[in-house]
Amino acid sequence: MNKLSITERAYIAGIIDGEGTIGLTKHKERRTLRGWNYEPYIMVSNTSKSIMEYLKEVTGIGYYWSKTYKNMNRGWKVPFAWQTGARREIISLLEQILPYLVIKKRHAVLLLEYVKMREDQEKERIAFMKGMQIKYSKHHDEIFEKLRELNRRGRKRKC
Repeated sequence: MNKLSITERAYIAGIIDGEGTIGLTKHKERRTLRGWNYEPYIMVSNTSKSIMEYLKEVTGIGYYWSKTYKNMNRGWKVPFAWQTGARREIISLLEQILPYLVIKKRHAVLLLEYVKMREDQEKERIAFMKGMQIKYSKHHDEIFEKLRELNRRGRKRKC
């Protein structure tokens, strides 16, 4: 992850506040005791390819692609998305832009907490118990539920 200038940090925070999502996805994974796993991500969607190129170039992380749908109207612009899911990249990016986030600040704090817990667990697993599966705590589930509620569309309920 590149070191960002103050201007770049503020601009990227504004992009993520307005066009981004900070969250966790839950997906099936046979290697875990529970049969599923949480994966962190930061994503920005927009019809401007240049914003996606900017995010990739300036941060030095993530990737972007065009998002096409079967039911897209021919008159619609092609949407693009930029995303990163690597824990170390997420930590580095969020630590740099956190002071500049407004709308997604709470999301960022929760995701940072989750990612840092996972990093600590991974270090323990590697150092002491090779081959042991990741332990999930109730706290992981609570963070997932809070982020899901914060990212929910429509009328918000209080977390």
